[in-house]
Amino acid sequence: MVKRLTDQGRNWTPLKEVLLIDCAVELRNMQNRYFDADFEGNIEEAKFYKNKAKEYQRLVDNGVEHTVNF
Repeated sequence: MVKRLTDQGRNWTPLKEVLLIDCAVELRNMQNRYFDADFEGNIEEAKFYKNKAKEYQRLVDNGVEHTVNF
C-alpha cells in the first residue's frame, strides 16, 4: 500500500525565525550606513557596509525583490 502525502496534520505557517527582507530597502539602508561610516572615518565599518550594499545591488539588478534573513 502506497501512502500518499496530504496537507492533513501539517502546520504550513512560516517559521518565526525566518524573515523576508526587501532587497531595495536594505540596499538603501546599507548605502546610508556606508556613507555614515565613511564620513565618520570608520574604514573597516565602511568596507563592510560597502560590500553589503554591492551584494544587495547585485540582487536588485537580478530582479530579486525579497531574500530571507536566517
